[in-house]
Amino acid sequence: MSAVDAVGMVRRIRDLPTPNAVAMQLLVSLADENLSIEQLTQQISLDQGIVAKVLRLANSPFYGLPRRVTLISDAVAIIGWRSVRNLALAAGLARSFDLGRCPSFDLGGYWRHSLACALCAEALARARGQDSGLAFGAGLLHDLGRVALASLAPEDYAQALRWQADEGARLFEAEHACLGQDHAAVGGALAEQWLLAPALVDSVALHHRPPEDGSAPLADLIHVADCVAHGLGLEGTEGESVPSLALHSWRRLDMEEPQWFRLFSNVESEHAVLCQAFFPGEGSP
Repeated sequence: MSAVDAVGMVRRIRDLPTPNAVAMQLLVSLADENLSIEQLTQQISLDQGIVAKVLRLANSPFYGLPRRVTLISDAVAIIGWRSVRNLALAAGLARSFDLGRCPSFDLGGYWRHSLACALCAEALARARGQDSGLAFGAGLLHDLGRVALASLAPEDYAQALRWQADEGARLFEAEHACLGQDHAAVGGALAEQWLLAPALVDSVALHHRPPEDGSAPLADLIHVADCVAHGLGLEGTEGESVPSLALHSWRRLDMEEPQWFRLFSNVESEHAVLCQAFFPGEGSP
């Protein structure tokens, strides 16, 4: 695909489906510090598919409950409203794209990695006293452009995936070679089309190349979280190289090495629990 075609592809983003109403409400709520548990419960209860995944998580062996939970309100009380919101957001977004025309795209692996990055971002934000809910959402969305590209140009994207595998290249290099654009730029354009908060748009668009001047702190955090998720080798990142770490982003987080070990000690188990809620068997969310 030529660079000119790539520009037209970005313009076609408006033709992509938006997430369902519940997922969009949850996306907006990421920046709402005053969202009540009652409002969250009401939002989630409007989508029974999301309800089912939240309840599956609450009833997983991880929590070891003596009785089965059947109400969202009980799930919130048990696993916390932030965890419920995060899982509900992931479940809602997971159904937003039809990738049937690009069968080589591993949608299950995509979501496993997105969950891993989201958990790493949440842990980083919490350690730094930042908004962990916003960080989780940004981590979940960081590779949004990958599913957008696979939806808009399935044959070209399949070619990019083959080129990546054959040449041992980084994904965004393969995307540029085959489509004239990369998933970060396209994802940022889609996030802007969805009218997401500017910090979320920047974190998606800049997560591979956070600016050196520190003007996009959430992009710094997501960039490092993405690298850590790959470095930990969590399910969904197998066979992919660890992205090059921007040292200016790493240094701006200003954390000592012992903190890193403590920070991510629980991410692997949390990731396993979330993946079990999403993938009780094989398949995509």
